[in-house]
Amino acid sequence: LAVNLAASYGLFESQGDENTTQNLAFQLGAEYQLSETFNVSALAGLRQTKAEFVDLLGRRITEDSSGPTYSLTAQKQFADGAALRALAARELTPSGASEVLDTTRLQLGYNYPVNERLRLSLASQAYRNRQPGERAGDQFSGQGRGQGTGIDRDYADAKMGLAYQLFPTLSLNLDYTYRWQQNADESSSASSNRLGLSLSWRGR
Repeated sequence: LAVNLAASYGLFESQGDENTTQNLAFQLGAEYQLSETFNVSALAGLRQTKAEFVDLLGRRITEDSSGPTYSLTAQKQFADGAALRALAARELTPSGASEVLDTTRLQLGYNYPVNERLRLSLASQAYRNRQPGERAGDQFSGQGRGQGTGIDRDYADAKMGLAYQLFPTLSLNLDYTYRWQQNADESSSASSNRLGLSLSWRGR
């Protein structure tokens, strides 16, 4: 058993506008080895966030918010070389619209060696993005930070891949990904399919 105490500070600045966000978080947790092949870890705490931005009317707005932050992880190694990993987390993440998002995510991944050269991977993840703070719901009224971007959204994807080792440092990869997405302010959703083929090199 290992006990962990973590403190973090983040400063997010957006290029092209005057949006800035400062975030301070404290977390307490532990990591426990249940067996030689199975371990779990957890961190949980609180965050305090201060955001400064200019709304659609040109007013300089300062907004404070707080909320929970956590990370839960479980990993299992199997005798045949397969591995299973699960993650649940909530944290602040930057977006491509000069915003910082309160993101909740769930991830599950599984890797299985079919033989000495071929490996199968299965992965799925789900995300829920929301603007932190009281003005998050006012993004289309000219009061909030979103300024009509509609960045509050939910999305999930599932991926299946095969990796074939051509040489010790070169692999051929084939993967398929299905993705679903829905904006929080819309009733309709969108989905996509992706098929990829690539070569990957790993140095010794």
